[in-house]
Order: sequence, then C-alpha cells, then structure tokens
Amino acid sequence: MKAFQGFRDTLKVSKAVVKLIWETSHKYTVYVVILLTLNAFVPVLEAYFIKKIIDNLSLSFQTHIAFGIILNYIIFFIIVTLFSRLVENQRNSTQIVLGNLFSKQINNKIVEKTTKLAFWRFEDPKFHDKLDRTRDQATWKPLNTFYHLFDSLQSVFMLLSIFVVLYSLSPFLVLLMVLFAIPSLVTQIKYGNIWWNLLYQETPDSRRLSYYQHLMTSINEMKDIKLLNLRSYLLSKYGILYEKLFNEQKAVVIKRYIWEFVSYLISDIILVLFYIYLAWQTYLRSLSIGDFTFYSTIYARGVFALHSLVKDIAGIYENNLFINELLEFLSMEEEKTIKGSKDIKNISKGFEFRNVWFKYPGTSNWILKGISFKLPLKESIALVGENGAGKTTIVKLLTRLYMPDNGEILLDGKNIEKFEINKYRQLFGVAFQDFARFHFSVEDNIRFGDVNNKISINKIIQMAKKTQIHKKIMTLPLKYKTTLGRWFHEGHEISYGEWQRVAIARALIRDSHVYILDEPTAALDAKAEYTVFREFKKHVKGKTALFISHRFSNVRLADEILVLENGKIIQKGNHEELIKQTGRYKQLYNFQAKRYKE
Repeated sequence: MKAFQGFRDTLKVSKAVVKLIWETSHKYTVYVVILLTLNAFVPVLEAYFIKKIIDNLSLSFQTHIAFGIILNYIIFFIIVTLFSRLVENQRNSTQIVLGNLFSKQINNKIVEKTTKLAFWRFEDPKFHDKLDRTRDQATWKPLNTFYHLFDSLQSVFMLLSIFVVLYSLSPFLVLLMVLFAIPSLVTQIKYGNIWWNLLYQETPDSRRLSYYQHLMTSINEMKDIKLLNLRSYLLSKYGILYEKLFNEQKAVVIKRYIWEFVSYLISDIILVLFYIYLAWQTYLRSLSIGDFTFYSTIYARGVFALHSLVKDIAGIYENNLFINELLEFLSMEEEKTIKGSKDIKNISKGFEFRNVWFKYPGTSNWILKGISFKLPLKESIALVGENGAGKTTIVKLLTRLYMPDNGEILLDGKNIEKFEINKYRQLFGVAFQDFARFHFSVEDNIRFGDVNNKISINKIIQMAKKTQIHKKIMTLPLKYKTTLGRWFHEGHEISYGEWQRVAIARALIRDSHVYILDEPTAALDAKAEYTVFREFKKHVKGKTALFISHRFSNVRLADEILVLENGKIIQKGNHEELIKQTGRYKQLYNFQAKRYKE
C-alpha cells in the first residue's frame, strides 16, 4: 500500500513537472517527443541491417550473391546510423534550449512567490529551511526530472520495439529481462528515499555550514574576525560540521552503490546465460550467425535500455521528493491583498490601535499587551522606551508587515485588513533602523522610495540636501550615478551613517500620508541627528508622523509621546506634560541628561 502511494505521488508530481515543461514551450516539447520517438527504433533497425549483412556474407560462401545486395544493406545501415546521429544532435540541442527556458521559468516562479509571501515568514527559521531546500535543490531537480522523463520516454519506445523482436524468439526471455530489473529499481527507490530524508534532516546543519562560510567571506564580519582572532575557532567549527555531514552522506552513498552493484551483477549473469543460449541455438543450426548477432545485439541494447529506464524512474522518484518541496513552496499561502478595493483617499481621522495584542509567530511571549492609542491626522507621535519594549513592533503592525493576534488597527474607523495591501502601504514613507542597502546607484537608492512614480533628479537632490548627504554625493566619482557598496567593480562604499541618510531620503521622497522614522539615525552624531530630525519635522508638516528615537532632543519635537514598557503604554503626553510627572519618561530623560553633563 505504501509502495502504491509512493508510485501515485510520483505520478502526481511528474504530471505537475510535465505541465511546467509544457507551459515553458509547446513547440520545443512536441519537437523533443517526436525526436525521441524516431530515435527509439534506430537500435532495432541497425541490428536488423547488420544481421542481413552477416547472413548474406555467410550465404556468399555457399552460393553466388551479388555484392550489390550486401552493399545496399551497408548503405541502409549507414543511413540509419547517420539519421540517429542527426536526431541525437537535434535532441540534445533542443533539450538544452528547453532546459534553460524551463530553469528560468522555475527560478522566476520561486522569486515571484517569495515576494508575495507575508513578511513574518522571513523571521521563521523553518521557512528558511524550506526556502534553502527549494533554492538549492528544487531549482535544478525539476530540470533533472525533465531529462529523466524524456530519457525514460525514449527507453520505453526502444524497449517496446525490442520486446516485440525478442518475444518472437522467446516470451520467457522478455519476462526474465523485466523481472531481473526489479531489484535494481527497488534498490534505487529505497536509497532515493533515504537520501531525501537525510538531506531534509540535515537542512538546519547545512544552513549553519553556509552561515560559517558567510562569516569567513563577508566584509562586514571580517574586521571582528581578524581583531578577535576568530579564524581558527570558526575554521574548527566549520570543519567539524562539514565532517559530520560528509560522513553521514558517505555512509548512505556506499551502501547504495554496493546494493546497486549486486542488482546489476544479477542482471549481467542473465545476459551471459542468454548469450550461451543463443550460441547453443546457433550451434544446432536453429539460428544463423546473423540471427545470433541480431538477437545478442538487441538483447544487450534491451538490457541497457532497461537499466536506463530503471535509473530514470528512480531518478524521477528521487527528484520528485525534492520537487514536492518546490510545489509545496509554490502553493504556500500568500499575503492577503484584498483585490478590488478602492484607493485610500481623503483620510479624515487617522489611525487607531484598539486593544492590540501581539506575539511573534512560533513564540510564547507577548510583545504588545492590549495597547490602545490614536495616531491623529496631521500630528506627530514619538515612541519612547527601552529596547524590547515593542516600539518597532508597533511600526511593523501599522505598516501591515504583521497583523495583531487580538484587537484591531483602524484607519478612519475601518479595520486596515479591509484595504488592498499595496494601496495601503503606499500611505507610508518608512526608514527603519535596519534599513536596506541597495547596491545600485545613489539616484536609484533614493528613487526606490517611490519607484512607481516618475521622480525627477531635482527632487532627488532636494531630498539629499534635506538629509545632509548631498555634499558627500558630489564627492563621489559619478555623483548621483555612482553605484554604492562593494559588490560590483564600479561600486563605491560610504559610511554607515551616510547610508542612513540615503535611507531617510528614500523614505521622504514619497508623497506619503504618513512618515515613519524607526531609529534610522542611530549612527549619526547628536548634532547631525538633530538636524535631520528638524528637517524631517519641516518636511512632514501637515502630514502624520511617527518616529522612534533614544535622544530626547528629538523626541521633544513630537506633538505627543507614548512611553512603552513591557508591551504596554504606561504614559502619554507631550514633553512638557511628561517631564512634570514622576514617571518612567522623567527617569529616562534625567538619566540621559546626566550622562551628557558628565
């Protein structure tokens, strides 16, 4: 029953792969199938013409036969052989083209799917295990199945023609050939399953191994590795883990190929017995020399085709275990978009968090515990609190990177889940503390803030000036056309603080209803940060703003301040109101003021 289920699953996945191949190119797929069909009959025809050549040569020793007859069979043999070479050449070149198109389509599907998934998945280790298996295996495994499918199709056509010929000699031989191919098939499927389960279990360790490689090859970590003298320690960790994975895989490979050798040996013994049988029949004059050559060639080609078919079936089965991971990945639930909703215009009230509870997926600790507050239209709010208080989580919820576990977030009295997600996110211009550093030109880095609209270079320069980065840009080799970062040959690196200013300019370039700064100026000195925040305050005048900062000189710019602690809002008010109260805000403010005085 289990074997039947496995066979059914293999057929199901193979059907999905065939569908993907067909979608890639109808024309190339049909052409390859035609070529395979034509080439399948070549071995029988070649063996037949060789038989006729040998029989006529043997007969020529006994009676006169015109050499022209023999020459005709030689010409036919050459024509068939040349035709086979031509078909094989066409097949290989077409498969390469179709394979490249197929690989491109699969990679496009993976990338497209990844961008449609909810953000929370990217903070889930289990998702990264699946993503790694999909990228590392499922991108080329379907291509392997693609080749195995076409090769098995050719083997089937070839075997059908060979079985017809051998059946006329002895039906028992056909049955024997098929029966002794079964042990090889069972062995390969069994160890294909074992191999898949091993790689599945090893995924977390494989990811860790990749992480060690990344640490020892990344410029960001290399300074610390050298200064802390971590080279030997990391190499040791890498070596131990590599050795563990290597030994686990080696044990499976050795067992697999021992059993494969045994199964092939059985099949070869049957081949030898068949040759003895043919030789005996020829000796008894039941078969001619040409018949011996014909049947021995056909049988040998049949055994080869059967072995190839077994390998292809086992390969399809093994590959499909990985492809099933791809199909599961492609069928993952996407981020809800609520299609067809209207554009969000004429906001009149603003946002409201109403009794919002939240914990990150896969964890048990509540980050937010029933918080409620309003973010009114055209007002600015600052979030204050120690690390882990839930400030950034509020930003993620407001921008719908996550959704609350309990409670709701409202926009003009409507739950934000009711709005189409991309239209909703167009409301925001956001600069995070862990902002993205795109290795594109400076101009592109800023323009990405509103890539769907045509942004002039003058507006980009204007934003760069507001964030105090324009002067630095003008010193770069190609000014605003300079590629940032060191990934590419033409790249030019800038400091982390300068990257931050570019990220803020990117957030401000969009004509947004709401602007959010989530500690994006942490690497700037106090004066530079205050200047950026002052420009930010001017830029968002008449807009809604939410920002997070540990510097109270910036927090004072807000119309209202929310003080968070342990996932709850413990104080509200403006700076003047809060500083008069004996509470957490005053403690934090005095502590920072004391540090500056010291």
